[in-house]
Amino acid sequence: MSILLIDDHPLFVDGFKHMLVQLRQHVTVDVALDFATALQRLEDSVDYDIALLDMGLPDTDGYSAIQTIRQRYPLQPLVVLSANEEKNLINQAISSGVQGYIPKSTSSEVMISALNLVLSGGIYIPKIALSAMEAPRPLAITPIASQHEPSDIDELLTQRQITILANLADGLSNKEIARKLNIADGTVRVHMSTIYRVLGVENRTQAVVKASKMGIECM
Repeated sequence: MSILLIDDHPLFVDGFKHMLVQLRQHVTVDVALDFATALQRLEDSVDYDIALLDMGLPDTDGYSAIQTIRQRYPLQPLVVLSANEEKNLINQAISSGVQGYIPKSTSSEVMISALNLVLSGGIYIPKIALSAMEAPRPLAITPIASQHEPSDIDELLTQRQITILANLADGLSNKEIARKLNIADGTVRVHMSTIYRVLGVENRTQAVVKASKMGIECM
């Protein structure tokens, strides 16, 4: 698992890296102490399985950071890792497009479980915020899938994209899918972007559920 940790607190960074190494094998953690460094690392085409973002960086505010990453790297899994546990802030972060919000007070075991959930396509919301979350808003655009009968949708997806859907359903990460299919990580991302657009969804879980409901054999 490859992680980009964007946090300007050296003591927390050291402790977090040690915790990951102790609890999970084959983990690499790159650290960016400010947002400018984080963008440079992402620009250098390092394929991170997940990026963890502290909301209190010295060179930008957290929500601007989320918006920038979402615009430039829409398929990059992004999770907030913050000491702030206010429900409205967690709600706002999730609404801004991150795949999770992990309070820094969370136990190491729960942190690992949360990261695994995000890597499998889910969204992690801490219990403290569940009661404050708003119902999901409908997409502002009309998905391509709504313009066709269910039996036609598999004609809009290539066999390769349907195979990638099957691997998403199995919980594989981008890197794992790329290795299994012997293709580049970037190719997987391009296919996933097309899958999301065709099905009118925003994440892996929605894609698998939508495809299943429409009769596409991907499970």
